[in-house]
Amino acid sequence: MFGADGKAIFCQPGCQDAYKRLYNIESYLRHILRWELVGEFAESWQNPISKLVKAAEERREHEGTFRVIDADERNIMSYLMLNDIRDIILEPSVWPLFKSHWPPVENFKTTFQLLNALRNKNAHYRPVTLRDLRTLDRIQEDLADFTAHYGRARRLIRWIEPTALPEPFKSTIMPWASAVESGEGTWGSLSLGRVGPYLCIVAATRSGVLPSNTIDLILKAKADCFFAGFDAASGRIDIYLPMKINKAQLDRLVAAVRSLKTEEVQVDANLAEDSPRLDYVFSIDVELPVGFRL
Repeated sequence: MFGADGKAIFCQPGCQDAYKRLYNIESYLRHILRWELVGEFAESWQNPISKLVKAAEERREHEGTFRVIDADERNIMSYLMLNDIRDIILEPSVWPLFKSHWPPVENFKTTFQLLNALRNKNAHYRPVTLRDLRTLDRIQEDLADFTAHYGRARRLIRWIEPTALPEPFKSTIMPWASAVESGEGTWGSLSLGRVGPYLCIVAATRSGVLPSNTIDLILKAKADCFFAGFDAASGRIDIYLPMKINKAQLDRLVAAVRSLKTEEVQVDANLAEDSPRLDYVFSIDVELPVGFRL
C-alpha cells in the first residue's frame, strides 16, 4: 500500500481500528462462551468441547516449548481458533444456551463467515475498505443486540441473605458470613446475589490490601469453574460461582478466598498491573456478563 507521496503505508488508520475491534469481538466471544459453559456444566464445562480443548492444549504446549514466549496457563479459551468458537456454539448441547437470544442457525453461520473473512483479511495485511468497516459495524451492532441480556442481568442483580442460600452454598458460606458479622478474620463485608446461573459473592477486607497474586492463590484450589476479579487497593474481590458447582469445589474455592491475607502497603489505585480485570472497548455499548474474566 502506498500513499500519494509514494511512501509505503503498512498500517492505515482504518486497518488499526478494524484490528482493535476484531480483537475485542473475538475476546468477547470467548468470554461469553466460557460464561455459558461454566454456568451450565460447572466443573464439567470442558466435556462438551473436549476434542477442541485437547487441540487447544496442544497449541499451548507447543507455544511453551519456545521458552522465550510465555504461554497463557490461565485461559485455555485463548488457544481456540475463531472457527472453533463457532463450532462450539453450534454444538447440540451448547446451542440451546444461546438460541433464545441469538439469530437462527443459518443467520448465525453467515454472520460468523463474514466475521472470519474480515479477520483474515485484516490479519494478513490486505487493506480494509469502507465497505468492510460498514460490515464490521453491522456485526458489532448485532452482537450488542444478541448479548444485551448480560448487561440487564448485571443491572438487575438480586441480592440475597446467606440464610436464603440453597445447599451446598448455605452450609459452606454461612460460617464465612458469621465470621464477618462477629468481626473475625480478614473479611469485613460479604454480599451475595444471583446473576443468571451464578451466585455472585462480593467481599471486602477489613483493612490492608489484597496481595497482587490473589487470583493465583485462588487457582491453587484446583478449580476452574468460576470467574473472579479483585481490586487490590480497596481490598474488594468479586467471585461468580455456577449454581451447579459441586460441594467439593465450592468448599475449596471458599476456603482459598477466606485464607487470603492482606498486606499493609500503599497501592497506587491508578495502576492496573496487579488486577486481572480486562476492559473491552467498543464504539457501541456492549456489556460483559461480568466485569472481568479468567
